[in-house]
Amino acid sequence: MNSDLARHIALWRYQIIAPLIALVGSQGVLCQAIREIASRIHDHPLRGPIRIGYGTLEEWIAAGAAASMMPWPRRSKLSPKTGPISMAPDSWANCG
Repeated sequence: MNSDLARHIALWRYQIIAPLIALVGSQGVLCQAIREIASRIHDHPLRGPIRIGYGTLEEWIAAGAAASMMPWPRRSKLSPKTGPISMAPDSWANCG
């Protein structure tokens, strides 16, 4: 994947989570907002209409900055995901 395309996807991801990053309220408010966004269909730049999972949104929020939203090359379905260390508050563990 070239860097322009990776940057485009990173900004697309950030656009989806930006309202969550700016959200003020209790843990319950954030969890409900994540569920709301996860329930929508989003127009992916390459794959067209997709749903984004709750856990994926949590990962993107934890990444926090557009530069950290660059897509990681997939390894295999059996290997664990690698990427930035989560900066998400411990309280998010009770959201899902």
